[in-house]
Amino acid sequence: LLIKEDKILRMQNSFSWKITSLFRYIRRIKECFSKPKTSIQPKLRYSFSEPFKKQILPVKHVLSPFEFADNFTKHSNSNPTNFVSSPGIFHFIWLIPDFGIGSGGHTTIFRMIKWLENFGHTSTIMICGGTHHGNSDRAKEIISSHFFPLSASVDILFDPRLLKDESDIIISTSYDTCYYSRNIDSSAPRYYFVQDYEPQFASLGSFYYLAKNTYSFGFNCITAGKWLANKISSVGGNVSGYFELAVDKNIFFPAGSNAQNNNKDIPIIAVYSRSATARRMTELAIFGLNLLSQRGYQFKVIFFGDSKIPVSACFEHQILGIVNPESLAKVYRSADIGCVFSGTNYSLVPLEMMASGLPIVEFDGPNTRETFPDGSVRFAKPDPVSIANEIQFLLTNSENKNQQITEALHFIK
Repeated sequence: LLIKEDKILRMQNSFSWKITSLFRYIRRIKECFSKPKTSIQPKLRYSFSEPFKKQILPVKHVLSPFEFADNFTKHSNSNPTNFVSSPGIFHFIWLIPDFGIGSGGHTTIFRMIKWLENFGHTSTIMICGGTHHGNSDRAKEIISSHFFPLSASVDILFDPRLLKDESDIIISTSYDTCYYSRNIDSSAPRYYFVQDYEPQFASLGSFYYLAKNTYSFGFNCITAGKWLANKISSVGGNVSGYFELAVDKNIFFPAGSNAQNNNKDIPIIAVYSRSATARRMTELAIFGLNLLSQRGYQFKVIFFGDSKIPVSACFEHQILGIVNPESLAKVYRSADIGCVFSGTNYSLVPLEMMASGLPIVEFDGPNTRETFPDGSVRFAKPDPVSIANEIQFLLTNSENKNQQITEALHFIK
């Protein structure tokens, strides 16, 4: 749904859509006046075998993943927990949702697959439910060109009942792919590669509980970070362990000592903007920057991650959209402050900023407090005034700012 919404927004913001708006309006008016006065009855989905008696024709229903049968529970007691402790080469089946270019979660998945390949293991990537890239071959091309060149095969999974192999390790990577995994009638070990607390992606309703229920499926959870491990354990999940997100230091590194950016007229603030992802709290960041601008401070903001911003900004700014890692690293090295908020689990973005020598302002919550050591970031409360205050502190206290950069680089090591 997020991918679909993003595609619609990008289409509506495109030049071709705007330039043809008049033609679409004229067409609608024409269709309105050309309709016949007498309404045409739609084709009925039933026939009258006798007066006033309807025979309803069956309508084929396409199952959603949440309606798949549970074929895993009967195998869960025999699930070999010590399987991965034995020596040898393993084959992993990665069940992933469809992806877009720039996805941090998929970057971590594909990076993990790449390193498993470096150690001699093999993988199959299965995109659950289809892909907007058209087909599996095109999806693999996107992975190789925009993420990592992988030897893993890529396929599209519609019916999980077709997977029967008992020798593979099956890894879900999102809550909806857990329902695909649960439908596989096999005793193969099940793992859940958890990168965020996904119930909080939705309001308190159907999808909140569908996501939360996955932690009770009996899969072995491996989480991104300690905070998430504790969070999943607190709701009954079986956590096998956790890992920390990785930074490619060949791309993200500090500017040299001779690159002091002294030729800049005003400070540059790099802000991660993601309108379709509520947990990134882009609106709060802009409100705080608006307040800072009203206090008389001059600065330029470079927004990245989206082609638009959700609310108006009263300061000088530039919108880059989705940027490749190499270009993004250059933005970080040229900026003075980074601003990125993570309302749930932490993301790759602040780590890559810190590795580039960029001091950051982060959301102040138990998730970030448990992730970042004191002194490595400035913590801002989810309030525009607090955000403005923390950014102002970094703008006006060069000694504290430099100390924060040092602490952040030490943490990244």
